[in-house]
Amino acid sequence: MSENPKIPILELQESLGSPIDLEIRTIESKDNLPVQITFLRGLADPTPVINVVTQNNLNSLTETAFTAAGKVLRGNRDIPVKFYLYSGATIIYAPSREPFAVITKSMAKRVPSEPVNESSIRGPRDGFVEDIYDNLSLIRRRLPDPHLQADELTIGRRTQTKVAVVYLEDVANPDLVAEVKKRLTKIDIDGVLEPGILEEFIKDNKLTTLPLSLTSERPDKIAGAILEGRVAIMVDYAPQVIIVPITLNDLYQAPDDYYFDYWAGSLIRIVRFIGNLLAIGLPGLYIALIGSSPQLLPISFGLTVAGLRIGMPFPLYVEVLIAEMMVELLREAGLRLPRGTNQTLGATVGLIIGFALIQTGYISTPTLIVVGISAIASFSSPQYPIGLTWRILKYILIVSASFLGLYGFILGAILIAAHIAGLSSFGSPYTVPWGPWQTTGILDSIIRAPHWLRLKRPQAAKPNQPNRGAKYPKE
Repeated sequence: MSENPKIPILELQESLGSPIDLEIRTIESKDNLPVQITFLRGLADPTPVINVVTQNNLNSLTETAFTAAGKVLRGNRDIPVKFYLYSGATIIYAPSREPFAVITKSMAKRVPSEPVNESSIRGPRDGFVEDIYDNLSLIRRRLPDPHLQADELTIGRRTQTKVAVVYLEDVANPDLVAEVKKRLTKIDIDGVLEPGILEEFIKDNKLTTLPLSLTSERPDKIAGAILEGRVAIMVDYAPQVIIVPITLNDLYQAPDDYYFDYWAGSLIRIVRFIGNLLAIGLPGLYIALIGSSPQLLPISFGLTVAGLRIGMPFPLYVEVLIAEMMVELLREAGLRLPRGTNQTLGATVGLIIGFALIQTGYISTPTLIVVGISAIASFSSPQYPIGLTWRILKYILIVSASFLGLYGFILGAILIAAHIAGLSSFGSPYTVPWGPWQTTGILDSIIRAPHWLRLKRPQAAKPNQPNRGAKYPKE
């Protein structure tokens, strides 16, 4: 329904439903004539508008006079002026003039601080906040390049959430940028409150449990991805930024890998890779070998494990599932406990329950050791989403090993590998650089090659400029 711009301000209040945060003020101009303003408390700061009104005569209070206070907007048939209240505007009602809005946002902002989920051992300590423009400034400080492009979209019929597509215009592939914008503009939903909502919409395969995009709270990581020709998707009111496209290899990398010596960076990556293999495969392999194929183990080792399992009331796979469920409950409870007490209380409760289960004879010591190693290894990845994925796939291997033993474990592993090989992220194969083989990417995979050898950009995003630097000087 269109709005008559000449209705009294009180009628505007009634049309909005008289919200408790709507404030109406009458301000006197320099020549002592009344001017009414209205705004939503907490969203707008009326001070710049009040200063303009009190310092000018009524005849001088044109729209041009308020340009120093903020962006001036007029209502139209599609967007009545009152709707700008929800965007942090102050509306001015001057006598004998149509009302207009001045954007004077005033929202509490969090100071950039070290990210909670991506702690930095070496490197910058600042992290993204809940303002899209502040986040863009953190990237521009690291990339003061005129080719850094930020295209704005609005998604969400009710939330009208600002979304920015950020990339290097001369490096990023135009087809990739166009595809990102195409998928985002197709999203028709009432609200976008967090980047995870967008991630589900833009995935190549919407049924897979594997993350096909990457989120980060670290500006240095986003800047590094943009330098590689990738595209960053920023969402207003969210401290996480999405990176596309990605590969499985990217989920094992952290910015700190590039700040340490390449020997240390390579060692850390190898430890992460081994840790993820243990997280997904150790419980299933334990069931497959101990439960169905103990002859494949050394005799002394097999007899020791069998001796510790004498008198156990449950089959091995039930025993493992019980232990895994206990670990999942402790993990989830630890996340919900007040910070500062969660680690101490979680570790204490875990030790008590584990000791009690062994003493009562419901779970054997080897089972608890295997499940504990798997739980610790699941935290070795720098990306929390891939840790969740491995926890899900772990149960697939446990179930397959429970029914078919070692053959089931191998079959489950093959099916998981085949599924991963068939995935793509914005058209880029998920298993690059191993399949298809890319020598450039191999230099930055399980090992981290020296920077003077990484002179070409990874080809996952198909960048327009494949070279990132000149040949390393010998002298």
